[in-house]
Amino acid sequence: MSEEELLTRVREMRERGSGPKQIAKTLGIRPAQATILVRKVAEAQQAGVAPAERAVVAAYVNAGWSAGLDMTGAPD
Repeated sequence: MSEEELLTRVREMRERGSGPKQIAKTLGIRPAQATILVRKVAEAQQAGVAPAERAVVAAYVNAGWSAGLDMTGAPD
């Protein structure tokens, strides 16, 4: 199977919600190879989209992130 065919299959499987390990098992490739292909598919999908227009996937800052954060005791 050519890389273009693999990318097409990976794209289809990702649209159905498959993870890299599932993709690797289905396509008979190593998980590391599947991860690389998943990243290539994601990169290709975002290639023509301006950074400000890309969807937010996750945000890891919560409302209390700065609680207890101060500069007391920090050197001048």
